[in-house]
Amino acid sequence: MSLTRQKNEQKIAIFLCIISIALFFGACYEKKQPQKPIIKIQVQPIENVYIHYSEDENMFRIGNGSIERTIFVDKKSNHAFTTSFVNKITKHNYINSLSEEFSLDINQTQVSGITENLRYVNYEIYSVGAIKGLELDFKANSKSFGEINIRLLYEIYSNNPVIRKWVEIENTTASAITISSLLVERLNLMPGIIDDISVHDLAEYLPNRGLVGISPVILNNNLMEGFIIGNETPGVMKYYDLYSKPPQIAVGMRKLGDLYAPSIQIEPGETWTCPAVFIFFFAGDPSKSIKTLIDFVSDYITMNQWQSYNVWFEEISDQTTEDLLKDKINQAKNSSFDIFCLKGNWADRRGDWTFENKPYIKNISEYAHNLGMKFGLCVDFAMAEPDSFVLNQYSDLLLKPKDKTDYTIPDTNSKLMCLGSKYAVYMAYEISALVDELNLDYVKLTGMMIPPPEVGACFADNHIHINYASSIWTIYDGFFALISYLHSQHKDLVVDVSTEYYYPPGGLDYALLKYADINTGLKTENLEEE
Repeated sequence: MSLTRQKNEQKIAIFLCIISIALFFGACYEKKQPQKPIIKIQVQPIENVYIHYSEDENMFRIGNGSIERTIFVDKKSNHAFTTSFVNKITKHNYINSLSEEFSLDINQTQVSGITENLRYVNYEIYSVGAIKGLELDFKANSKSFGEINIRLLYEIYSNNPVIRKWVEIENTTASAITISSLLVERLNLMPGIIDDISVHDLAEYLPNRGLVGISPVILNNNLMEGFIIGNETPGVMKYYDLYSKPPQIAVGMRKLGDLYAPSIQIEPGETWTCPAVFIFFFAGDPSKSIKTLIDFVSDYITMNQWQSYNVWFEEISDQTTEDLLKDKINQAKNSSFDIFCLKGNWADRRGDWTFENKPYIKNISEYAHNLGMKFGLCVDFAMAEPDSFVLNQYSDLLLKPKDKTDYTIPDTNSKLMCLGSKYAVYMAYEISALVDELNLDYVKLTGMMIPPPEVGACFADNHIHINYASSIWTIYDGFFALISYLHSQHKDLVVDVSTEYYYPPGGLDYALLKYADINTGLKTENLEEE
């Protein structure tokens, strides 16, 4: 029996076993927050961070020395509003009128802070270390979905001019419900008059100007103050509406009907936590606040420490030899590179992930390590070539356009696999096995992951997503589950992602920074702080 056949049979057995691993995708967006010892009491200001409740006024004050947000809950109308949002550095309140606070559709019925189908129930305040949290509990009721629980959660952090917010939906009905058009923040928030305000990309103020798409910056050019918005929704699903109708902003997920708009199904008894949104206040030149912002993101959003490393990427082909690669490793070492990484045609076939035709790769890994370098591979993780093992055995895991044909990646003969299926589990094992076999220190996930706009997402049946509308969310979910699995199995493994293929191309966001070890090139010790 050939080595390839033996390996393929082992894959089948292990694949059938690994499906039961707790990789399935609901855990991918676990919020990075403390476990909450809930105490329903009035909390007075503690040191530099506080949540204060006035029972007489039904007001919550959330703040620290730099920022304060006041939320009013009207127990008669059951409406919830942010009544003030103060930049305490400048003493200016950015709220000039009331708004919806949040908005979402449940089974295509709108629920927001001002709709009649929302009823305020109670609040909970929690505290762990320098973090304070507020949870506002509501019940939403409608003929279209019954009665469910909705929780708005706010967090404030010591010494950071930022408040973070997210929504939890608990399905207490006997039927599945569908969530869409979620806006975590829907506020009338404007730092001054509209004529003085401009919207910028955060990259304009970063040392690395190529890191576009992380955050919009709202700047009052006259007063030189404003805020930075962080949207932790992944990739193409994120949504901003910044003053299309002044003074309104809306931040969250794309609305139903938009291209790449996600739809999330919540089964009976399940709770879904959406990606968070944060608002970060500043005064003066925004570049002076970048260090504080980066430190906040590193401390409270990213699960993995941001890496700083230099990678030598070496293209490999059928003409590449072991001696040639050893010469390249010596050049990389002498040029102070940290990692030597093979890209291109290193695998026997995408979808097989073997290297029997290039057995010297194992020697190259050993050679690099003996020189004190780290060794890595680029993996086109969602691509599979014709006649590959995965296409022969699991063709049902292919991503399908609307006409249900197989989607072929342009300029290649490869097919695109759907990460909103069990394929994400399969690839998690395949890459983990390569890490063990080649003693990899670094893996860069490359190649197409999200299909282009003319395809949108996946129309296949019998995947983890229940339909096309839910597939875009599930694809990202499977992608981050894959990364989380690799980190869980290989503590020191650096898992990088090519932003060229993290749709939209070249984009970078907080969701990606949360899971992957992206080399941003930002070193906070070299940044000025106001």
